[in-house]
Amino acid sequence: MYSVSGNKIKSSSDRGKVTVEARKLDELILETYHRTPGLTPQFALELRDEYTFCLNTGYGGTYLYRGSSYSFPQNSLTILHPGEAHRPAQLNIKNPATYRMIYIQSDWLKKVAKEVSSTKSLPYFPSVTIPNSELTTELLKLHITQKRSLSTLEWESRLFSVLSKLVTHHSQLHRTSDVTVNRSAIERLKNYLQAHYSENISLSNLSKIAGLSPYHLCRTFSEVVGLPPHRYQTLLRIDRAKNLLLAGRSISYAAIQVGFFDQSHFSRHFKRIVGVSPKKYRVLLD
Repeated sequence: MYSVSGNKIKSSSDRGKVTVEARKLDELILETYHRTPGLTPQFALELRDEYTFCLNTGYGGTYLYRGSSYSFPQNSLTILHPGEAHRPAQLNIKNPATYRMIYIQSDWLKKVAKEVSSTKSLPYFPSVTIPNSELTTELLKLHITQKRSLSTLEWESRLFSVLSKLVTHHSQLHRTSDVTVNRSAIERLKNYLQAHYSENISLSNLSKIAGLSPYHLCRTFSEVVGLPPHRYQTLLRIDRAKNLLLAGRSISYAAIQVGFFDQSHFSRHFKRIVGVSPKKYRVLLD
C-alpha cells in the first residue's frame, strides 16, 4: 500500500521565512511548513481533492471554512474535507512555528470507514478541530518518523490504527447541511470541473449543465462552495500541478497539462496560492 521511500523536496521563500518540505508516498502526500516569527502569510484560498489533515505545531489561529470562521488552538489537529475551499484567516505566530499536512485520498479513507463501520459512505467529520491530544500526537509521530528508517508494515499499521480511531470516534455516517438550495446542481458542476479542469470552459456551458442562469449559477456556486467557479477551477489546476511536480515533471509540462496559457501565468497563480514558486516546490529526486 504505502512505502516509506518517495520523492521529496525542500524549498524556502525569497526572504527565507518559509521552508517547505514535501514527500509523496503512493496515495499519500505529506508536507511540512516552517514559518519564522513576524511573517505575514498570504491567506490564499486552498482546495484539495483529498482529505486534509493539518497538525498545527507551535501556533494557533482561525480558518475560513464552510462559510464560517473556525478557531484552532496550538498543537491541534484540524480535518478539512475534499473539494471544499478554505483559507487561514489568522495565524498567531510569536515563535518559530511548524505545521504538518497529510493529504489522504478519499477512496482510501472510504475503505478505512468500511472496515471499521461497514458503511459505504465517505466519513464526514462535523468538527473541524479534533479534540483528542492522543490521536494528534500519534499522527505527529507518524509524520516525523516517515523520514527515518521504519518498516513498511509498522508504518502502515500505525497509520491504519490512528485513522480507524478518528473515523470511529469523530466522524458520522451522514452529512447534514444548512445549504440545500440547488446543491445537486452545484455538485454536478463540481464533478464536471474536476473532470475538465484543464479545459477552457465557458460560463454558458456550465449554465446548461446546472440548469441555472449564469447569474444564479455564480451566486449559488459561491454560496455553496465558498468561491466562484473560475477560482474553483484555478485551485483544481494548482492542486493537479503540485502532484505533477511531486512526480518529477517539469514546470513547463505541469503548466500545459493543467490548462494554463503559459509558464509565467502558471507560476504567478502557483506562488499566490501555495506561497512558494513552482521552482522552489519542484521535486528533487532521492
